Amino acid sequence: MPVKGESIKEFSLRALIVLCVMAIYAQSVSFDFSYDDGPRIQRDQLVSGEPAGGTGLARIFSAPTFPGDLYRPVTTWTFRLNYLLFGLDPSFFHAFNVALHAAVSVLVFELLLVVCCSASIALCGALIFGLHPIQVEAVANISGRAELLAAFFGLLSLLVFVRGAKSWFGGILAAVLLLAACLSKESAAVFVFLIPLVSWFVAQMQRVRVWRGAIMLALGAALSVFLRYLVLGSVFSVTRAPYYLAENPLASEGVSFLTRLLVGLQLLGRYLILLVYPVDLSADYSLGPQHFWEAVYGSQGMLWLSVLTVWCVLAVKLRRSPAGLFAFWYLGAFLVTCNILTPIGTIMADRLAYLPSIGFIGLTVWGVPRILPGKRVLKTALAALAILLAVFLSLGRIPVWKDNTSLFLQTSLDAPFSPKAMESAGKEWFYTFKNYERAEFFFRRALALDPNRPETMPFLIDLSLARNNLKEAEYW
Repeated sequence: MPVKGESIKEFSLRALIVLCVMAIYAQSVSFDFSYDDGPRIQRDQLVSGEPAGGTGLARIFSAPTFPGDLYRPVTTWTFRLNYLLFGLDPSFFHAFNVALHAAVSVLVFELLLVVCCSASIALCGALIFGLHPIQVEAVANISGRAELLAAFFGLLSLLVFVRGAKSWFGGILAAVLLLAACLSKESAAVFVFLIPLVSWFVAQMQRVRVWRGAIMLALGAALSVFLRYLVLGSVFSVTRAPYYLAENPLASEGVSFLTRLLVGLQLLGRYLILLVYPVDLSADYSLGPQHFWEAVYGSQGMLWLSVLTVWCVLAVKLRRSPAGLFAFWYLGAFLVTCNILTPIGTIMADRLAYLPSIGFIGLTVWGVPRILPGKRVLKTALAALAILLAVFLSLGRIPVWKDNTSLFLQTSLDAPFSPKAMESAGKEWFYTFKNYERAEFFFRRALALDPNRPETMPFLIDLSLARNNLKEAEYW
């Protein structure tokens, strides 16, 4: 049993994590709704509708989540709770996200302690996780809450499972928490793999039997699938588009499994590069057909695949160490969202790296000190430098999510070959600034990148009508 001094020290470390995360993200509390927040919160009757209209708790758990092929009732319920308490004031929605991210960062600290990291290493890992700029989208964008909730409940389930695997109660509680994670976001199903992975590693060292808890865990995951089936039926993937879909080309008709496998593996390597060198982050990674396939079959794709290959070699060679555990965590956490098993709504997004980043950060903070000289001062200096760099980059990235104007105009710079980014910037110039010339430039740029993009045509029609150019409107 820990002595009082140790308990105070660990409490202080947890408090430090919370304070650092909240300090960095405090500015986001003043931000507006942006991106998907409109349809998912402001205009979603499950969130902002009147109770008399049947939008209570029962309705939330029996209805699909926007855009209709998702089932995330726990996330929707937290939005509803925000609305009932504070109305459509974005400040409180953002504050909830920041507090939740701080809590997840503390759970990452606990996870690192469980897998035999020292308190100092666990602190470093938790701070890098909480302050890393790739997390900004999941935290500063209110709709990113699904990622935060899935990680929060999933990590709680893991910690309860590992520490209470000997008892039925521990297994039942872990299963309930896993169910909550899966009902926050479907991709939390990866915890069915991650929890046994960590449990096997810990049990190998502590000789703890976990089979009772594993049974309850499987039942919890199965229940989430059953509830989803009751609401959505057999819809378990996005509808295939009959044309090139820039948001996710792998969801277009005619794309084979082997192509999804190749691209999915490449993206795992690309995420690793962004985690190491997070200066090219974007709210949109979609590309027009020419640029996309050139990247896949060109030097970029080869680079991404090479990076992943190195990671997989490390995972195998270090499989009996905590570094190996974290390497496999990174791979397993992407099982649902890497587009290999089935295409999802987007080809790539910073928010999708929220949970997998724990694996990358865990391997880094555990492995780097072991390959450096034994000087404590050098290791401390490197850790401080990594944390300060994360803070610097995050402070520059967070304001991008202030509102739609900031987001869309910056994304047009971050993703110059994205038809969707060009289209969004055009909408902002058209509807917000009434600058028809700039709007036309971005709309035409979107079509130049993706000539068959049907989503852009209606905006060009509206633009032509606003100019009283009926002939051009008929053309579009």
